[in-house]
Amino acid sequence: MTTETWTPLAAGGGGVDATIERFFGPVADGFAAVIFYSVPILGVDVPLIVTWLVIAGLFLPSG
Repeated sequence: MTTETWTPLAAGGGGVDATIERFFGPVADGFAAVIFYSVPILGVDVPLIVTWLVIAGLFLPSG
């Protein structure tokens, strides 16, 4: 591939990685905000992912 092929992707500057970040960054930020949302439990902020993992470990069958 020649550099002319990549020029439209990198037109905003920063290269292909910056283009990918501009496209997927807001999606990843929103996803992380949902997954790592914290709720106060006994005065401590606990991320929901920790709660989900504890519940799964307690109630899902192992092995």
